[in-house]
Amino acid sequence: MSNYHTTSKDSKSYSEGYEIFLKRTNFREMILNHFVNSFPKNLQGIKNLRILDLGCGNGEMTALYLEALRKLNPEAELEIYLLEPAEYALNQAKERVLIYSNNMIAINESADFCAKESNLPKFDLIIASYVFYHIDPKLIPNLSNNLNENGSMAIMMGSKSHPLREHPALRQVSKHGDSDVLKEPLELVASTGLSVQRSKIETNVNLNGLWSKEKAFSEDGEKYISFIYNTNVSDFPESSSNALTELMESVLSKNDGTIHPIHEFIWVARL
Repeated sequence: MSNYHTTSKDSKSYSEGYEIFLKRTNFREMILNHFVNSFPKNLQGIKNLRILDLGCGNGEMTALYLEALRKLNPEAELEIYLLEPAEYALNQAKERVLIYSNNMIAINESADFCAKESNLPKFDLIIASYVFYHIDPKLIPNLSNNLNENGSMAIMMGSKSHPLREHPALRQVSKHGDSDVLKEPLELVASTGLSVQRSKIETNVNLNGLWSKEKAFSEDGEKYISFIYNTNVSDFPESSSNALTELMESVLSKNDGTIHPIHEFIWVARL
């Protein structure tokens, strides 16, 4: 299969905010532990695993999933498809993934590509890690059609239980959704006979050093908050800015700078 290419808006600043987030949270460890402990048994013995990472971003999480797969199925040959509309992030992902396999296809497209492209193969594993913040969850039934007979799709999303989005003024300004948007697509998938298993995972995020009364947000703080809300913090309306200031002051003074977002892990599987 040939490589695909399309022009798309670069998301360097979003990627930088994501990297700051990764340094301050244990969500990777928590998600990976669940990924390993709940990984479908029927995929552990397959010698040739074809994997699609849908919206792979900069590939940091992709590499961690692949490292976990190496331990679960050390003899498997990995064929890896990376799908990401931001070329800057995709180039980073390609470099990170090469150490696990040189059998790789990098596709510089949005997820809609999967619904339109008839030449895509069937996959043993589709990874959709926090991608349904950015793409229509109604694609989930289409994606399930791209699974092999014994294939599985791992979907990760934040739930409503996120301290930085509980205040109405902050929820209103956020362009990130939560796992509630998956309800109808998952019900549709389940009605076709596929297995849908959902688990909630509590994580920690440390906010110390991102904000202070004297200077408000640091440079890293602005990038982190803009990433969390998928909205530039400088564009917040006054009501949202005030709510965020009150929240940061409360968290940093009473909770040792730590918040506990709840994430959701969903397996969609052909069993």
